[in-house]
Amino acid sequence: PLSEYTIEIKKDTENYTHETLSDFPHIVKVFNADYVKDVFSFDNKTVDGFNPISFYLGDEAGNIQPQIDKLNLINSRYDNLKKNKYQPIVNTYNDYAKESGKFSSQASEIRRYLNNRVSSSEFNKKQLSEIVIKIKSGIEDNLLGADKVEETRQQSIEENTWKIQNENFSFVEELENLIKKTNGILNDKAIASIPFPELDNNQSSFNWVQTGLHIHDAETNCKFCGNVFSSERQEILNKYYSDKLKDIQNKIEAIRKEIEIEKTKIEIQFQHESLFATHLQIKYKDVILNYNLKKGQYNNILDILETDLLRKESSFFESLNSTVISNESIQIELNAIITVIKEHNDLCCRISNIGKLH
Repeated sequence: PLSEYTIEIKKDTENYTHETLSDFPHIVKVFNADYVKDVFSFDNKTVDGFNPISFYLGDEAGNIQPQIDKLNLINSRYDNLKKNKYQPIVNTYNDYAKESGKFSSQASEIRRYLNNRVSSSEFNKKQLSEIVIKIKSGIEDNLLGADKVEETRQQSIEENTWKIQNENFSFVEELENLIKKTNGILNDKAIASIPFPELDNNQSSFNWVQTGLHIHDAETNCKFCGNVFSSERQEILNKYYSDKLKDIQNKIEAIRKEIEIEKTKIEIQFQHESLFATHLQIKYKDVILNYNLKKGQYNNILDILETDLLRKESSFFESLNSTVISNESIQIELNAIITVIKEHNDLCCRISNIGKLH
C-alpha cells in the first residue's frame, strides 16, 4: 500500500504514477522474484559468448528443465542405438531397394533360375521386396529343406503341357462285412429230413438231382432215362432238399456275387505316370505300386472266402470252421494316390496362371 512507482506506456507515451493509478487504462501483471525464479532459467554460455534465457509458462514450470534434460539424455541414447544398431540395417535395405540394388539383381537371378519362365514385368524387385517384407518375421518357417529345393524349382519351370487328371476315386470297402457273412454261412447247417446216402456221399449227384428236380415238377417220366417218375419219389426228394438247404444255397450265391463286385471295385485303371508332372512321376509310380500290392492282399482274402463257400457246398448238413484271416483295408493306399494326383492338378492350375508367383 505504501509503495511508489511509475508506469511508462510506450504505446501512448504517457506515464502513470501510483498517485494517478485510477486513470490507468490497462491491467498490469507483476512478476515477483519467486515467480521469476520458478519460470526462468539461465543456461550455460553459448558459443557466441552470451547467456541465453529460457522461460516456461506455468506456476511450476521451473521443474520442467531437469525433466527435459533427463528426456534429452534418454533420447540421445535412442539416437545412438538407432545410429549404431538399426541404421546399418536401414542402409542395407535401402541399398537392396534402390534402382540398381540387390533386389533388382536378385530378382533377375531368380528369373534365370526359373529358366526365364517369368518375365521381368511379372517378377522384379517390387515383387521380391513384397515377399521379403511378408516372410522376414518368420524366415525359418519359409526355408525349404534341401530335398525340396529342386522339386520346387521343377514345379516352377514346368510348361503347361500337363492336363488335369481325375482325382475322384472312392469306394466303400465291404471286406469286413463279407467275412462276417461267409462265417455265418459256414456255421449254419441244413437238416436232412430223410437219409439219402447216395446223395450225401456224392456231391456231383447231389447237385445234379437238385437241379433236375425243379424241371420235373409237372412230369411223370424222367427226362434222363424215360422211366416213370412217381409222385412219391418226387416227394421224398423234395423233403431231402429242405427249405433251409435252399436258403443256404441262395445265400452262398448272393455272397459270391458280392465278392465279384468287390473285386471289380478295386480294379481301378489309373493313368500312366508319363502323364504327370516330371517331379511327381516317381512319387506317383510308388503309390500306384503300393496300391497294387495291397490290392493283391485284398484279393487273396476274397479268394479265401470263395474257397470257404465252395467247401460249404460239400457240407450243407454240418457246420464248418472258417479259414483264419485278418481284415485288410486298401483305403490308405488309395488316398495316397489321390494326394499325388491333387498335387499334380494344383500345379497345372498354377502353371495356367503363370502371371502370378505362387
